[in-house]
Amino acid sequence: MKFVEFFIIVKLLLILCCKSNSKNILGLFPLKLKSHNLMFDSIMKELARRGHNVTVVSGFPKSIPIPNFTDIDVGDCDRTPVSLFEMEEAYKEHDPFFQIHILTELVKYYEDILRCPTLSKLFHSKDSYDLIITEIFNSDVMLGFVKQFGAPYISFCANPLFPWAADRMGNPDNPAYITYQHSSVILDFKGSTFYQRLFNTVIYIFAKMKYYLANLESERMKRKFFNFTSPSLDEISRNTSLILSFSHFSTNERQPLVPNVIQVAGLQIVKTSPLPKVIRK
Repeated sequence: MKFVEFFIIVKLLLILCCKSNSKNILGLFPLKLKSHNLMFDSIMKELARRGHNVTVVSGFPKSIPIPNFTDIDVGDCDRTPVSLFEMEEAYKEHDPFFQIHILTELVKYYEDILRCPTLSKLFHSKDSYDLIITEIFNSDVMLGFVKQFGAPYISFCANPLFPWAADRMGNPDNPAYITYQHSSVILDFKGSTFYQRLFNTVIYIFAKMKYYLANLESERMKRKFFNFTSPSLDEISRNTSLILSFSHFSTNERQPLVPNVIQVAGLQIVKTSPLPKVIRK
């Protein structure tokens, strides 16, 4: 009996002495884009399931609370016109210039999100975070929170890498042999001509120019809401530790990637058992 009691005491001491590996993680995905959120949400929920304390800024709060998961709902403050994503607009996807224009036009709607009352608590928070996760999309204005909390950060990209994402990681993005994602629907680099490469280069230059102009607006919002001038958003973005790209060489154009850019397409897929009949067939 004494041996059993001794064993229990030793086991309890070992449990108490073990170092906790749970981290405080902040996710910043403010735009109300359902297709993007499906991927981000699956990873953030898994981090919470593994014991980390996860806080997420998004427009898709949980209807059923999840342990270790805190929502900061900014959905009511997102004024992005729904018409931008309706089917008749989707047919214009074959025009890469239109797609780039749409991306940069969305930047102005971040101001409503940053002014959101639910976000004010985060602006004045004294919490500390071990990791911040952001999205690489059309604006880096949310990187102001990286400066505020002084935490390392990584980024998700819900697409193959944008031209402005390659710069921050030193990833090759030469348009002579790397196809910009929105031009891939009309270009075939398996047997590309000089005209196709030239057209792809024009798209690259146009995309980077539009992003640069949109980033001027992001810088203005950064100064207004985060109240600092230096460093610039571009400087902060170049400290990205890791990029998870929701792409894969089997379905997207192939591209050389540096070691800290990892393709994770399909990571959001939930395993089911047994498989649905239509899949088995």
